[in-house]
Amino acid sequence: MPSTMPQNHKSSIGYDIFPEECPICNFKISPAEIVSHFRPADQDGLYSELQIVFSCSYEKCNNLFIAKYTSVYGSTYVHNYSKSYPVIFKEKIFRSEIMDLSPNFIKIYNQAAAAELGELTEICGAGYRKSLEFLIKDYLIHLEPQKEVEIQSKLLGHCISGITDHDIKTCAQRATWLGNDETHYIRKWEDKDLNDLKILIDLTVNWITNKLLMERYLTEMQGR
Repeated sequence: MPSTMPQNHKSSIGYDIFPEECPICNFKISPAEIVSHFRPADQDGLYSELQIVFSCSYEKCNNLFIAKYTSVYGSTYVHNYSKSYPVIFKEKIFRSEIMDLSPNFIKIYNQAAAAELGELTEICGAGYRKSLEFLIKDYLIHLEPQKEVEIQSKLLGHCISGITDHDIKTCAQRATWLGNDETHYIRKWEDKDLNDLKILIDLTVNWITNKLLMERYLTEMQGR
């Protein structure tokens, strides 16, 4: 617990920190406390809860939001910051090369990200795994459009095995391993989580983007 309380806090119930980021605009802020509400634990409850309405200090936002603080009932008068809400989902923006290559990848990826933001962590991993499959298959169809029907019906692992680029293949394989973990009863990679899966998907996207950019400039700039 910090040794000092937030300056100028109004709540009669102690809490540890101000929220450092507005959940609506996602800017780093120094919010102003407006009003607080304390919810004591009932006789069967373990945690007491403090809810505080803050005003965002970013002038282009200036919205109100609620921060939630919790404390083990009876153990302390200081409540610890838990989360802020409402959380406004903002879609991840991908480069135009990926947008043109696989719009369904982007759609599915952002739906998975929205599920994760909504704390639906048991299902969002399957969504990320599905988005990867669309990305890989659309990339292979781009390379070999005459094999579109064949590629569409292949298992993802078989598709990845046919990729000749080492970096794309390596990252996509490992992303698939973690994506499969999100859909199976028993996890094989217990030391990895959703963040690792998203990093590997990002790496795969970056390598594919590099290949598409190289392809574009080689086409546009023939030797003279």
